[in-house]
Amino acid sequence: MVQAATKLQKPEADAGQTLLADGSSADQINAQLANSGRRLRFSDPQLEAGFRRFFEEYSLVQVRPALLVLIVLIGLFGLADLANFPPAISRFTIALRLSVVPFLAWIYWRTYQIDADRKLHASLVLAAAVSATAAVGLVYIPHAAGLHTPYEGLMLFMFGIGGFLGLRFAYAVTILVLMTLLYVAAEMSAQAAPGFLANSSFRLACTAVVASFGAYLSERQVRHVYLHRILLESYALRDGLTGIANRRAFDAHAARVAQQATRARRPITVMMIDADLFKQYNDTYGHAMGDTCLQQLALAIKKSARRPLDLAARYGGEEFVLLLFDVNAEQAQKIAAELQVRIEKLALAHASSSVSEYMTVSGGIATRRVADTRPLEELVADADRALYRAKAQGRNRFIHFSSYASSSPTASANMS
Repeated sequence: MVQAATKLQKPEADAGQTLLADGSSADQINAQLANSGRRLRFSDPQLEAGFRRFFEEYSLVQVRPALLVLIVLIGLFGLADLANFPPAISRFTIALRLSVVPFLAWIYWRTYQIDADRKLHASLVLAAAVSATAAVGLVYIPHAAGLHTPYEGLMLFMFGIGGFLGLRFAYAVTILVLMTLLYVAAEMSAQAAPGFLANSSFRLACTAVVASFGAYLSERQVRHVYLHRILLESYALRDGLTGIANRRAFDAHAARVAQQATRARRPITVMMIDADLFKQYNDTYGHAMGDTCLQQLALAIKKSARRPLDLAARYGGEEFVLLLFDVNAEQAQKIAAELQVRIEKLALAHASSSVSEYMTVSGGIATRRVADTRPLEELVADADRALYRAKAQGRNRFIHFSSYASSSPTASANMS
């Protein structure tokens, strides 16, 4: 086999960054995992926003059984009130308990709605705050009437807030502190003995600390689950050889961008790019050099995806695709010309090419204008047709679909 005359450089590190749905990259995720200290907040705002959405969905798993158990416990404690308190007291405590049930039942119903995860956590925080206030009231009513009732039920409720309901740490701590302060105020209002008040308040405060630590550990674990999940997603959306996005990532990203372009009334452009005579390159230099060549081409193509919504992907084999947001036909042709210059500067020797002594690419361009209603699949197909026309006309050129579709004399213009 012939050895390449030009030494091929390894792709730069940023060629491996495949953007995920939340705008993060695999490198950012790995950095967060490596630096995950005690803070329950990601330094990347997009990553933090993505986690909060994930937490809302994640909470659904434990919220439903938690709410059912809570409703059942309310009923059981109501029966205990009937057995332990006189009717004059029990009717107040039972009424207070039952007043919470419709609210909890409504939240349980909300968990089965399509958009439940969007505001579920806010509903849970409100439910926990209302339930905590009611729990303190259930201790205050008998104490104010001179009856002793154990406060240990509040400790059990605190543990539920700390882990059972799946609240985020900041909200759990806020409710636990509020609950402790309300209890102290209620006991002082009921003129509890100083010794009893000090002892019970201390125990309740210690329980709040333990429950808060449980909420902290729970959220920290969920954050790690979130990071590992999107890291696995990044591997699934990244081409293993070139490090750029794969076809699956392109399809998902392009669908979102197409919708946004329609809403914002912006054009989008698709470029299908193919390495010229790549089979002959592999036969001449070997598959290892062929892989390195594809890596270099991928890096060069990726540099054309400059805006946040742009994406470069490996479509399959030696074929690549570029998605360009808010780029019209004229701008696309300029980007294609710049890409050809960038690839020429790589000077990847191709001794078996009938087009040039160096590796070249051919490309097809298709643009969906603002008023265009074509589906994205048709836009990709038009770019693919333009690519085959570029190959048929001698390769090493980019052709816009609209040019040859309208029989324009610019159809065969070599843009290199």
